[in-house]
Amino acid sequence: MKNSLRDWPQNSRSIPQEYAGQAITASLAKFPAHAAPHLVEYYIYGGLGPPPKALGAIGDIYCDSSTTTAPELYSKEPNLDWRKWCGPDGLQSHPTSGDWVLWASTEGFAWISPKTAKQDAVAREGMGRDQMILQAMDFHKGLPRLPLAEKNPSKRQAEGSSNPNPSKRQQQDTVFRPWQPPLPEPQGTVFRQRQPPPQQPASQVIVTNEVFGCQQCHIAIDRALKMEKRLVQLEQENQQLEKENQQLKGEKKQEREQREELNLLVPIMERAEKEKERATLIKMEKERADEQAAYAELKAQLASRSPLETALKEVAVAKAEEHTLALEQKEKEMQGITREKEVIAREKELVATTASAKIALLEAETRDGEAVGLVQTNGPKCSLAAAPV
Repeated sequence: MKNSLRDWPQNSRSIPQEYAGQAITASLAKFPAHAAPHLVEYYIYGGLGPPPKALGAIGDIYCDSSTTTAPELYSKEPNLDWRKWCGPDGLQSHPTSGDWVLWASTEGFAWISPKTAKQDAVAREGMGRDQMILQAMDFHKGLPRLPLAEKNPSKRQAEGSSNPNPSKRQQQDTVFRPWQPPLPEPQGTVFRQRQPPPQQPASQVIVTNEVFGCQQCHIAIDRALKMEKRLVQLEQENQQLEKENQQLKGEKKQEREQREELNLLVPIMERAEKEKERATLIKMEKERADEQAAYAELKAQLASRSPLETALKEVAVAKAEEHTLALEQKEKEMQGITREKEVIAREKELVATTASAKIALLEAETRDGEAVGLVQTNGPKCSLAAAPV
C-alpha cells in the first residue's frame, strides 16, 4: 500500500519519497470549538513549492516558502483543494467554523477570532500581504525536516501491523490514539503539547513529535523574555511617573507657601502705607496751621507800622501767599500720590487673584498627571486571545 500524504502526520511521521524535495515540516495547533466541548486540532505545514493536494485535512494551513519575496499561504477547503489566503483586505473564514479566520501575525499562522484579526490589521496598517506572511514565517523557522518513508516498505508495515522491534518504532514514529476528552488547558495559547491522561501509565502516553516540543520550548522562552522586558519597561515608566508626581507635589507645596506668605504680608503692607499717609497728612495740616498763624501775626504787625514797613510787610505777605500756594500744590501732589498708591493696591489685588487662578490650574494638571500615571502603570492588556504561542 502506498504511503499517502492524506494520512500524514496522523498515522506516520515520514513522508513519501516523491515529496522529499519540498522539505515539508508540520506543527500541531488547536483552537476552541464553540459548539463542542473540545479543542479543534489542525496542522500548520511548511515546504518548498505548492502544497500537494493529498496533504492534510480540512482546516489545515500550508506555507510555501520557496521564494523569499512572494511567499504563499494556503488553507485546506472542504473540496480538499488548497485555497490561497486573501490577505489583510478580507477575512478568510474557517471551512467548518465561521467563528475563526485565517491570519498571519507576528506570532505565526493560525485561525484566530475576527475581532483579533481586525485589531491586528489596524495595528499593522499599511503592511502588505507578502510582508505579513514573511513576518509569520520567521516565527515558524527552525523546524527540522521530517524523515522520508522507506522506498520499499513491507506489506506488513504498510497495512499498519505492529513492528517486531517496538523500541525502534518508538524512535521513528509518533503513535496517535483515538480521540479522548481532553484535559482542561490554559486558554490563550495555540501550540500545546499533549498531556498524558491521568489514568494511563507514562509508557502508554501519546508520544508527541520531539520536533514540535523543541519548537514549543523556544516559543515559550521567547515569550517569557518579551514579557520580562515589558515588565522592566513598565516598572521604569512607573518610577519616572512617580518622580514627576513628587516634583509636582513639591512645586505645589512651594506655591502654597508663597501664597500664604503673600496673604500675611499684604495686610501688613497696607496698614503701614495707611499709617504713613496719615502721618504725612497730620504733618501737612500742622505746617499749614503754623503758616496761617504766622501770616495773621505778620498782617497785624504791618497794620501797626509805617507805609514803608507796610510795603515790606505786603511783600512778605505776598511771599507768604506764594509759599501757601506752593504748599497747596504740594498737597495736590500728595493727593495724586495717594491715588497712585490706590491704583498700585488694586494692581496687587489683581496679581494675587491671578496667582490663585494659576495655582488652581496647576492643581488640576497635577490630578490629571496622577490619573495618567495610574493608567500607564496598569499597562495595556490586549493580546491575541487565540494567537499562536
